[in-house]
Amino acid sequence: MNTLKNLTFLMLLGGLFMTSCASDEDFHTATISITAPTGDITVEPGAAITFAGTISDTDGLSSLEITSDVGISASESISGTEHTFSYNASAPATDGDYSISMEIVNSAGNLTTARRGVTVATADPCESADMTIVVVTVPDNTPGDAMIEMVGGFNGWPGELDANYVLNRRNDGTYCLPVTVDNGVEFKFRRDGSWDKVEKDAAGEEIGNRAFTADPGNEVQYTVEKWADL
Repeated sequence: MNTLKNLTFLMLLGGLFMTSCASDEDFHTATISITAPTGDITVEPGAAITFAGTISDTDGLSSLEITSDVGISASESISGTEHTFSYNASAPATDGDYSISMEIVNSAGNLTTARRGVTVATADPCESADMTIVVVTVPDNTPGDAMIEMVGGFNGWPGELDANYVLNRRNDGTYCLPVTVDNGVEFKFRRDGSWDKVEKDAAGEEIGNRAFTADPGNEVQYTVEKWADL
């Protein structure tokens, strides 16, 4: 009788052990190795983005799904123990934070996820370590396609547009230009290479020439109150 009890106990114990092992194995997940990008990235608008890598699972793979707000998406059934993927897109035109997310289901029905962050940022057109960066705030009624120009003693007060001194428009609406100009040199701002569009004071009256402040590696701020023709 004791022998029967011992045998029954061992059978029950063995069953519990087998159940425990099976349960642990059922909850393993696939391995995702993302080779591109290797981490979160920062790119300029329109830049090429590649999302690539390998998925593996010794017991088999079932499905793949990719969602993003950068133009990469996929939803497909996969099989075997290894799957290589590669998707390409262009970064959005608008600066901001974006992401690419992947979900993998293996043959046991278990889920694995992975994510990469994508920050889109327009490069500052006016970075310089050894030049003075002129930054100009212009009136709200300045046309969006205006060419804001800096003219003065450094370029002979030209009567036409000098492309070397046309400022770059920043995302915040200001205009900037790295320059090498001697301290105290006189200058003014105007639009589109025309003296008929030169800067004025807030009342629309003539203003004297500005005196340049040289500060290499740093920004020097100016404000145009009004344009002669607007």
